[in-house]
Amino acid sequence: MTKVEYLSRARMLEQQIDLHMRRMDRLRARMTDIARGWASQERVASSPKAEAPFVRTLECLEEEGEEMARKVEELVRVSRETEGVIAAVPVREYQLLLEYRYLEGKTWSQAAAEMSVDPSTAKRWHRRALDMVTLPENEETVEYSCAGW
Repeated sequence: MTKVEYLSRARMLEQQIDLHMRRMDRLRARMTDIARGWASQERVASSPKAEAPFVRTLECLEEEGEEMARKVEELVRVSRETEGVIAAVPVREYQLLLEYRYLEGKTWSQAAAEMSVDPSTAKRWHRRALDMVTLPENEETVEYSCAGW
């Protein structure tokens, strides 16, 4: 795992969590649609076929919530690790740049503006900062594949 990949893990997890949140929103909307359709139908007796889509959607919503909770726990752990790695960089300006870039997800222009420097200066500092980054020896090599998302 490269230094950039290591530092980018938290942002990747945030993006995955956002995907889970959007999926959960879609599932909630689907449940509402199913419930409306179900409530508007006259039934003499409850039909298992009528309940099945609602129950399946509810199960999917629960699974998404559980997966999102796991990702949030992982995000907290990874963010703390990343903050520790960045804090070990001896130059405060470089630390700040790495925080803006990898923890806050700012673009080069945004990070440079926050620091009142030129984007080219920010990129030069970034290269220097990466030279000063020391990855933990016991770093986890976590694959963040979006396959199946």
